[in-house]
Amino acid sequence: MPVSQHSDPTPGDVDADVDADAERRERRAGERAIERADRALDADDAGTARREYQAAAGHFRRAADRARTSGDEGARRADEEAALQALRAARPITPGAPSGYPPVRSSPA
Repeated sequence: MPVSQHSDPTPGDVDADVDADAERRERRAGERAIERADRALDADDAGTARREYQAAAGHFRRAADRARTSGDEGARRADEEAALQALRAARPITPGAPSGYPPVRSSPA
């Protein structure tokens, strides 16, 4: 009978796979939160949009933590996405304005 070339995974391999799966789930959850925030902006619901952007930032922060744990290069991208969503949550949201951004005002002379 031939001997299998496949070896059993080490605990480190299993942990890395678990972290990679968790990272993907967090990223996808963050993407869904962004979609919900965008829909809330379309419905002129600034409060919900802000909460969803905050949730997205949290998901991307957790994805970055998982990527760092597994040694994945995706940590930097997830950190950047978390920062972007945190900024979106912190900015003033004007219902009815395109994309929720406040109208541009000219500076006083």
